Amino acid sequence: ILNLSTVAVMWFGAQRVADGAMQIGALTAFLQYLLQIMFAVLTAVFMFILIPRGAVSAGHINEVLQTEPTIHDPAEAVRPTDATQRGVVEFRNVEFRYPGAEDPVLRELTFRAAPGETTAIVGSTGSGKSTLINLIPRFYDVTGGQVLIDGVDVREQDREDLWRRIA
Repeated sequence: ILNLSTVAVMWFGAQRVADGAMQIGALTAFLQYLLQIMFAVLTAVFMFILIPRGAVSAGHINEVLQTEPTIHDPAEAVRPTDATQRGVVEFRNVEFRYPGAEDPVLRELTFRAAPGETTAIVGSTGSGKSTLINLIPRFYDVTGGQVLIDGVDVREQDREDLWRRIA
């Protein structure tokens, strides 16, 4: 509509300018006013499209905020005490599968990463690299095996303390 109205104004306006019935400045001013009106209408149309989308998004955000976490802190949290092992991350025979998945993402994963060492996690897209990293701060709980930080299973630690120590 915007382009068709511009073409129509230019077509009929050019004929009037050619006949001497209209000045070029008047045609330019009319075209500018028409474009301002059309952009205002276009903005209103976008609002009618975006407001329902925003309402749906707000509903989704509310659902996320109302969701109760499935991972809870233990009643008796254990805190690593051995200062000689500060920063040691160890995976012992770890298995992880997402809820409802047939096959585990990670299985029989065992390694140790100590401070001052370089540990590379290499794999193709979808091989479980991010999942492995998300097991350390306990964003997910392992379905088998143990993830230890400084010799203590992350499931036995208070999450706030764990996150503070990781940070």
